[in-house]
Amino acid sequence: SFTAPGDDQSGGDRVQVYEARWSMNNINNELTWESARILEDLTPTVQPGAIETLMIEGLPPNKSFYLALRARDDVGRLGAVRSSLIDTRLSTASVDFNPRTGAWDSSQPTFTTGNALTSIGDFDGDGYDDLIVNSAQSVGQSFISDILVIKGLDDLNALSANTLALSVPLEMSSSLFGIELTAGGDVNGDGAPDIVVAGYPQDFNGSAFAVYFGCPLAQNCTNSELATADSVILSPGHSRTSLANRGDLVQNLAVGCDDIVLGGGFDPSFSYNRFVTVIEGRSQWPAVIQDVVTPSMDDGIYSFTSTYNNAGVQVSTAGDLDGDGTSEILFSAGDSIDHLHLVYGGATLETALSNNGGALTFDDTNPDFIEIDNPCADLGPTSFGTMIRGGVDLNGDNASDFVVGNASDKLMVVMSSDLQQLDCFRRGENRFGSRFDLAGDINGDGFTDLIANNEDNTLSNAEQVFVFYNDGNAQFGSDQVVTGRGVSLSASAPSGQKIATSGVGDMNDDGQDDFAVLSYDQNVLKVTIYY
Repeated sequence: SFTAPGDDQSGGDRVQVYEARWSMNNINNELTWESARILEDLTPTVQPGAIETLMIEGLPPNKSFYLALRARDDVGRLGAVRSSLIDTRLSTASVDFNPRTGAWDSSQPTFTTGNALTSIGDFDGDGYDDLIVNSAQSVGQSFISDILVIKGLDDLNALSANTLALSVPLEMSSSLFGIELTAGGDVNGDGAPDIVVAGYPQDFNGSAFAVYFGCPLAQNCTNSELATADSVILSPGHSRTSLANRGDLVQNLAVGCDDIVLGGGFDPSFSYNRFVTVIEGRSQWPAVIQDVVTPSMDDGIYSFTSTYNNAGVQVSTAGDLDGDGTSEILFSAGDSIDHLHLVYGGATLETALSNNGGALTFDDTNPDFIEIDNPCADLGPTSFGTMIRGGVDLNGDNASDFVVGNASDKLMVVMSSDLQQLDCFRRGENRFGSRFDLAGDINGDGFTDLIANNEDNTLSNAEQVFVFYNDGNAQFGSDQVVTGRGVSLSASAPSGQKIATSGVGDMNDDGQDDFAVLSYDQNVLKVTIYY
């Protein structure tokens, strides 16, 4: 805001327009004005001497820069340069993430195949959105891992004192507990989001999964209650696996309870698993489920077998694509993760499962169990499904859409509820598309944005994450070109390679969506919230 100038009586009339420019350097003379970046002209709205307030678009996000204005009259005369330092940088708050025992080794890779940051929603029922982080790796002769719930609150600078460590159930080993996890779905139908953590049983025969129920709003659950597993799932037939728990695919036992999806895994010792398991949500969960490999309609355990290896290295809900009130699931398959399956929930699926003992095998004839072709195969034929995110309306048609990553070809594909391509774009970073998330509405325009990190730590921008704003039609980023898509916002703090990023909802209840970054530097894993 500023006081609107009047006619200087030196020729020409009063101000007709304001020219605006910005630069990373101070704009204080004709030379720096000419070299600054041009913005759209602004029209005066008040009489001379009144307070003028202008809305300026096209400014760089998350940066400190100089903005300059010059008044122009009806004969084209420009007034003096008036500039000011503008700061659009987001605020940040960080939490150090330490393993249960030992120390991380930043020279070694982590084991997590899913996203190491996951938005939960309001896990503890206090009205703030929460976040969970997990990691696991081999250091020397030891396996180390941990998970940590980071709970939202008004003052995010106090995050470090507002965390919750989940207890390891007796049935599970603490070694590699938290190698994978999923969160945000409501598997018991009480209205609160839940967490499912993958690990191993004490004898390391197969896999095990701990289920933690969230706290319904205003029930005042204790941290001890939240940290204690409510159910443990043992499965000798699963190797390391991806997980999902958002979406009600099957409603055989209960309606309105999200299901748990266990990917088949990516482990040669398990003969390249070809099946994905769905454990139906229910209001009452047993303390221990002994085996979920064998399908059973009575027990709410279902399997979907692909004709390709490595089924379910990545799994995700797709949301309700066909509007029938049930959710669909997506899972990747193939030796190079180059196939993508879609399973439609609903009555016909339940009938087919019932007729086949709870098990279905892909044969290209069942309309409820299909393979999705890559619509951008001409740009990236190598992989399709290195990460999947869905269940959100991205183009404003009130139907769910989804995004598929193709890390081998540095590509991201956005698809609609009717399986049409909405966007397809790539960048030059190695393995772009291997780690991304639905960011929420970062720029406040009412549409869900995308956020991605660069996994190649040999590149100079490995310390950056990229936010791509949604234009409302599910076209993302700037410079709407397929190759070299422009980034809407980049974030680099703190130092270190960014190994995961996630939308986190509104962690401080200020009405704006936030996002998180997991960085790895000098043997320290650090979670940073941008708000």
